[in-house]
Amino acid sequence: MFRARWRIDMRFTRIALSFVCLLLCALPVSGQSPDGNINGLVLDPSGRVIVAAEIVAVNDVTGVKHTARTNDEGIYLLPNLPPGPYRLQVSKVGFKTLIKPDIILNVQDALSINFTLPIGALLETVTVEGGAPLIDTENAAVSTVVDRNFVENLPMNGRSFQTLIELTPGVVVAAPSIYDGGQFSVDGQRTTSNYWMVDGVSANIGIAGSAAIPGSGFSGSLGSFSALGGTNSLVSVDALQEFRIATSTYAPEFGRTPGGQISILTRSGTNRLHGTAFDYLRNDLFDANDWFADNQGLAKPEERQNDFGGTVGGPIVKDRTFFFFSYEGLRLRLPRVAATTVPDLNARQGLSTALAVRPYLNAFPVANGPEVLDANAAPTGAAQFNASFSNAASLDAYSIRIDHKLRKTVNLFARYNYSPSSFVERGFSSRALSVVEPIHSTTQTATAGATWMFASSLANDFRFNYSRTSASSHDYQDDFGGAVPLSSLPLPSPFTRQDGYFDLFIASLEHGSLSMGQGSNNLQRQINLVDNVSLQKRSHALRFGIDFRRLSPAYRPYRYSQEPFFFDMPSTQAGSLGFSFLESRSGTTTLFRNLGLFAQDTWRITPRLTLTYGLRWDVDFAPVSLEGARFVAVNGLNLGDLSNLALAAPGTPPFRTPYGSVAPRFGVAYQLSESQSWQTVLRGGFGVFYDLATSEASNLFFAGYPFEAAGFNFGGTFPLSSAAAAPPAIVPASGISAFDPQIELPYTLEWNAALEQALGAQQTISMSYIGSAGRRLLQSTLVSQPNPDFATALLVGNTATSDYHALQIQFQRRLSRGLQALASYTWSHSTDSASAGSAYGRTANAFVPALGRNASRGPSDFDLRHAFSAGVTYDLPVPNAGDVANAVLRGWSLQAVVQARSAAPVDIFDGYLFQLNGSRADIRPDLVPGIPLYLYGREFPGGKAINGTPNLAGPGCAGPFCPPPTDVSGNPLRQGNLGRNALRGFGATQWDFAVHRDFAIREPVKLQFRADAFNVFN
Repeated sequence: MFRARWRIDMRFTRIALSFVCLLLCALPVSGQSPDGNINGLVLDPSGRVIVAAEIVAVNDVTGVKHTARTNDEGIYLLPNLPPGPYRLQVSKVGFKTLIKPDIILNVQDALSINFTLPIGALLETVTVEGGAPLIDTENAAVSTVVDRNFVENLPMNGRSFQTLIELTPGVVVAAPSIYDGGQFSVDGQRTTSNYWMVDGVSANIGIAGSAAIPGSGFSGSLGSFSALGGTNSLVSVDALQEFRIATSTYAPEFGRTPGGQISILTRSGTNRLHGTAFDYLRNDLFDANDWFADNQGLAKPEERQNDFGGTVGGPIVKDRTFFFFSYEGLRLRLPRVAATTVPDLNARQGLSTALAVRPYLNAFPVANGPEVLDANAAPTGAAQFNASFSNAASLDAYSIRIDHKLRKTVNLFARYNYSPSSFVERGFSSRALSVVEPIHSTTQTATAGATWMFASSLANDFRFNYSRTSASSHDYQDDFGGAVPLSSLPLPSPFTRQDGYFDLFIASLEHGSLSMGQGSNNLQRQINLVDNVSLQKRSHALRFGIDFRRLSPAYRPYRYSQEPFFFDMPSTQAGSLGFSFLESRSGTTTLFRNLGLFAQDTWRITPRLTLTYGLRWDVDFAPVSLEGARFVAVNGLNLGDLSNLALAAPGTPPFRTPYGSVAPRFGVAYQLSESQSWQTVLRGGFGVFYDLATSEASNLFFAGYPFEAAGFNFGGTFPLSSAAAAPPAIVPASGISAFDPQIELPYTLEWNAALEQALGAQQTISMSYIGSAGRRLLQSTLVSQPNPDFATALLVGNTATSDYHALQIQFQRRLSRGLQALASYTWSHSTDSASAGSAYGRTANAFVPALGRNASRGPSDFDLRHAFSAGVTYDLPVPNAGDVANAVLRGWSLQAVVQARSAAPVDIFDGYLFQLNGSRADIRPDLVPGIPLYLYGREFPGGKAINGTPNLAGPGCAGPFCPPPTDVSGNPLRQGNLGRNALRGFGATQWDFAVHRDFAIREPVKLQFRADAFNVFN
């Protein structure tokens, strides 16, 4: 079966590659540039084409000129134009010269502008109505552009532009986790399937500093974010010109992942020297005290936000060389209020407390509240500790860009970005408030590019990027709340807090984890080469491309960890362990390589009908270990019967690199009406979009040989003896983690149909049906004792599927008469059998072979049925009310962002990992008929709660839920009949507002006052 499939794949691949090579044979090759292009027809008054007419595009802010001539069919092409304001000049001997001003070219725009030249003298000029077409009449992709005016004016909490991305229909914000780290889903795709680009090169260089795993960014599946999770480290808002997010059926030049393609363009200098300086201030003086802090008599926690910096840009050589520099600094104190429980005074000093345990109890804060009593009003050994405090964060983002016109046909640019950031968090997760975790992250990128015109119809665009991202974390203790930090850790030799980790946990305490030691110090490095060629051949606009990416991330975790676990305070005082968890880890440096080739044709069949079609070939090579632990390969993988599962010979690649991933794509756009103020375009498309097979590589680090080994000691006393504390050996018998050796690239089929209508000269509305079907998606299988050779197995393969259907409506208004607006509504349904490839932290995503592939199929974790978002900016008109009133009211502007969504899914399951026919699984309950799922009333937050009241239906039952039958060991015999993600939580609405006013000091200096308010009505 495998050989037959391989022969088919290879035959298909040879045919596809032959077609690509035929198109590329005489040309260089390419990738995804942020530049746009302008094309069109030049006709005479009788409607006949004009050959060899000259078209000159002049950038209004730099003065740089771009020239093209019409071909034998009267078609011209101005490719690789940097986005910005332009004017077009069209001339031909025997005809008057036409000038069309005020053309705004956005990132990756393809504007079609036709001209009819009047007969007359060449020196006679006629200025026609300015402005670019409202509607893209050629592109079949579904995409949204956010321009500089929105970037500069809309309220953005933390000055991070995720808010602007949420204005796009189909975008759903998801809660990130350390296992995947993605922040949002686009059109039902996973959060790890989005592709970030800055100035035409990959920005998927994010990596986490978690002690557990480095996240999906290890293999290039995540954008780079700051330690606070913002986009400031990638591109500061002040260095951002605009961005486009393509969400469905985009052209073959875009790929590598099937989610949103986010193309960001940074700002360039102009012929005019200009600069800004800013400081955004936030202070607790403007806020009321937190209700809980006020109720407990706690001091108001300090809140400070100073976001400051500036930009400067201008000419180095006028009309030729330009620079742009930006700096953003952030100093932040985030207020927090926490209610915890800690060991009481008697537990710390009582005669029943073992001397060896006392230093650990004293490392918790000292109680400042009443004793915690049991049901019989007896002391439990715990007391309340309530506190208010602030977490500190900082960021420094530097960016410098140089643009240079080498000669008439060659343009160069280079940009360097350096962005260190940190976040210091107290009491994170279940940690005691005396435990602090600093997270440090640094992003560095260097990008260079060159565009040149070989001829009026042939252009090339080349980009090179080197990026480096580091992320690290560690835990330490301080004297917060009277705590006495541990002076040493009970780690076996030779481990210290520099390479070891310790976490004592008392289950009966709120925030009962006392940790210290090294988390990890991870590193990501990228080299990305992209080259684009554009060729106009009669009515065909051809593009060819190559995109090669090389990643060499380093995973550097702690080498050893010890986690003693106590059930309650009495056992802790006695030093009697419930169990202890020990772990050994190995670091690794790995090589990932991705190759993408594409060829596409935009064929103007008629002036109204345009067809875009082409092929993209993606290769995700099997990872290669460069240093440290190496990925292993397995033989005999059959999820229905793992009795023959065995390690392959050393040196065997972890999987066979799949070479058959060729993706055809088609799109069509038809102008139903050509009237500029009532233009109508019908468009549709279909395509295949591949994802990375290696996106879950780092999740293999979490369990099993060759990266990790874990051991449990049940019972015993603390501190552990040398024998009990010995690090577990990382050997195959302890468990393995591996890819399916026959893994294929996951893929998604996408299709859409859309109607876009111009509403006058400045507004458009579009309505789109979006559909997709994800197949061969990655999913993890967690198996206990697959055969006598392995205690556990974590196996990643192509077992999941997904489907998405949506109606999306979008309204856009260009900035005109002081008003600009973008509003989106999405009605959608997303279903899948796993919303992430990792099963850790969300075992409902695990594949259980005994249950079949559809046992967990249900609403996706990010399934929102209704979502609305809108952004508006409005310059208030000045009333005619006299000089004094005008002085007060002049120059004010209002901005607003509104977001509303329906309820997200809620999954009901037992948090304990059960064994179901040998596989680990989250077990959902059976649904008891006749009992309501929800309780309603004012006593519940939001007026609604999931029914969890006890009932008499059976042991362990609550509300309408009862556990399924179990065997004598307590393991379930089957999955419950309640579906995955069957319930819903709460909808959410958020209103953000901003107001600002410009004060003219002297020409050209002005001062801006600005005030932002977030989540105003909640």
